[in-house]
Amino acid sequence: MRKKTISAPFELLITIVQRGKSEKVREILKMHDCPDNLVTLGEGTAKSEAADIFGFGIVDRDIIWSLINPIMSDKILQSINDALDLDKPGRGITLTIPANAASNLMLDILGINY
Repeated sequence: MRKKTISAPFELLITIVQRGKSEKVREILKMHDCPDNLVTLGEGTAKSEAADIFGFGIVDRDIIWSLINPIMSDKILQSINDALDLDKPGRGITLTIPANAASNLMLDILGINY
């Protein structure tokens, strides 16, 4: 049986924030009709030689993965940035990756029937 090709593109939104801030990001995503997302735990490092020597440079992070409609991407990015002050150093980062070329593969990985 031949699989259908998904014609509607989507974007993968990746948000990396300080541990515990993922709930705020998830609230914002829910307000923008993106209730389904995945939170994974990450670990990053702060830039400081002294911190590295004493082991203080390790920072726990939350990584939030979401599939969003590209039309809403600018609005969602701005809402997350405003709520968490991501323009300040060390607060986190959010970005989108166009996923239209890999739509079917991504849906297979996520276990979504199409």
